[in-house]
Formats: sequence, C-alpha cells, structure tokens
Amino acid sequence: MSSSFPSSLLFSSLLLITSTLIASQKTGTIQMNLHQFARWGSIKIGDQTFQVAFNIGSPNSWLIAKNASFNWNEQGLQRKKVRYNGSSKTSKPLGKKFDFGGPVGNLYTDTLTIDSVQIPQFPFGAVTSGIPSQYQDPSGYDALCPIDGEFGLSPATGTSSLNSLTKSLDKPIVSIFTTKVGTGDDNAGSITFGSENVKNCKPKYSYVPLSERSNWVIGIQSININGQPSINPLGPTKLKITNSGLYMYGPKKQLDILAKQLGFNVPKDSGTFYTKGSCKEMEKMPNIIINVGDNKKQAQIVLKPKQYMEVSPIGECRFLFMASETYASPGDNNYWSMGAQFLLGRCVAVNWVDGTMGFSDAS
Repeated sequence: MSSSFPSSLLFSSLLLITSTLIASQKTGTIQMNLHQFARWGSIKIGDQTFQVAFNIGSPNSWLIAKNASFNWNEQGLQRKKVRYNGSSKTSKPLGKKFDFGGPVGNLYTDTLTIDSVQIPQFPFGAVTSGIPSQYQDPSGYDALCPIDGEFGLSPATGTSSLNSLTKSLDKPIVSIFTTKVGTGDDNAGSITFGSENVKNCKPKYSYVPLSERSNWVIGIQSININGQPSINPLGPTKLKITNSGLYMYGPKKQLDILAKQLGFNVPKDSGTFYTKGSCKEMEKMPNIIINVGDNKKQAQIVLKPKQYMEVSPIGECRFLFMASETYASPGDNNYWSMGAQFLLGRCVAVNWVDGTMGFSDAS
C-alpha cells in the first residue's frame, strides 16, 4: 500500500521551514557612505535614527546628548545634529560618567537596531562635551558634516561595542565592502554585522591572526611583483587598515624599490607622487602580491593595476602608494598603512572573538 504526500502541503511545509530559517538569521547590513574619508551609516538606537561614523580604532560608541554644548551656532548647519533624548521605553541611564579620551558624558543602554537585527541593552555614551573637532562646524568649516556620533569597531577584548553584539548575531564578524573612495561619496559600499559579506564578495575568505588585538592590524611576510624577488629589507612587518585616508603608505626606501620594478619615476621628495609617462598599458601591468599572516597561518592579498595606479585629474599616471614619512599619521610609520584605495573592490572581515582578519575579492 503506497501513500502520497499532497504537493500543496509539501510546498507549505518547505515555505514554513524557509521562512523560519530566514527569520532566525541574525545578520544585518547597512549602506556605507564616506565623509572626509570617514565611513558612516545609519543605525537606530531606541526610537531614534542616527548617522554614525564607524571608527575601527575605537572600542567605544557614543551619541550627542540632548544637552550637549557646541562651539558654534547650529543654525548655520544644513543638517542639524540628531541628539539622543533618552525617551524610548528601552532607554536606561546607568548613573555613571565616562571619558573616552575627549568625548565625556553619561553612560546609557538602549536597544540598538542594525538593519532588521535588534540588540537589547547596547551600552554607549551620551556625549555632553568634548565632541571631536572633525564632527563640529567652527566658522562653517564643515557645514555638511553628517555625523551624530561614533560606533567603535575595534576588535579589542573586554568591554567594547563589538563584544556587546556577540550574543545577538550569527557570528562575531563585521565585514566592510568598498565600492567608492571619494571624500563625500554616498553608497560607497556596505558594512555587514554577523557574517562575511557573500553577496558582494567571493564566499571563501582567507583569514590570518591579528597581530594587535585592539586594531585592524596583521603581520606581513613579504611584498613582491608577480614572482619577482621580494622587497628586501621589507621595512615594517605589520599591515594596518586605517580609519580614514585615501592612499596606501609605506617607507620611501621600500617604495622606491617597488616603484622602480613597476617602471614609475622615483621622486627625490618624499611628499611627491611616483609617476610614469602614461597609464595606457595599465591592463598589462603586473600585480602586487602582499603575503600576510604569521608563521602558522598565511594568506595572499593581490593588488591589481587598477587598485594601485590611476590617471589623476591633471592627467598624470600616478602610483597610489605614498611615503609614510610625509603622509602617515603620527605613529603609523611602524606599519604599511592601508587607506580606502586598498579596500576598493574587496571585502575585509574581522572576527573579534577569534582575533582574525579575512579577505575576499569582489565577486
């Protein structure tokens, strides 16, 4: 005796299973924009929506408090700052002060919403004073600044914004995908919380250990041009993803070697671009191979010609590496520092529990 399973019932069962799986996913993706090379996007805390800068060098998150003091008249702004008012049902003042090395104020918890994912009791600071100057508007310097606060993306252990998300997400992973690198570009990519970005990048990520637990920093084993001898000496043995900035930066001595191998003219001045006569042969140029990781785990990052050279607005064919002696932030001379150009057309993910960083090229 045979029995049959009604097709309509089978379809309904599959639909229910699929819907349950989708509903159970705890991954959120938000649009990433750029302002003066700072990455920012929109999140919701309580019942208010804020535009926050994503600071990969900070473990803390903060918003501008309703009673914050500014150094200018906000009437001159094209967009007024959104201030945290603490009026949501889930808002809870902790009765504690904080000092984040500049921003000071009062600690709160409230429900954080990233895309469709809700994180209850998310801790952050409501800043009353000490708002960083890059988010202020003295004398109309930055009247278009869209930033209402910061969201810390440092993978530091202990108390941090990312560690507050762990139990509410599928995976303790944050992924950055970059499609544009202009100073004021909207829709310049995306930031995914809870998983790797497999929508825009290839699903297999190559992970290596972080060499500094609080920063987006990994070790470098070697740098070479498509199988040519590696740069020797290498110089700094660490690669750092910078919080802002456009270009890629390294010591001039090593960049001179790299530039010569690629046929660029080497300037005497460390503050001058490496250039060549024409970019017409760009497609035929070799790749730059950066081998990263430690003695136990390595991965390979490939910089294609369109990622390391460009035709400038004045028609110059430029190398997109600059001498760190002139342009890198103080203290960054100990790294190969990678700005937005390095991230263009690729995904970079950090697992803040395992302490690893992974890479995948755009699909």
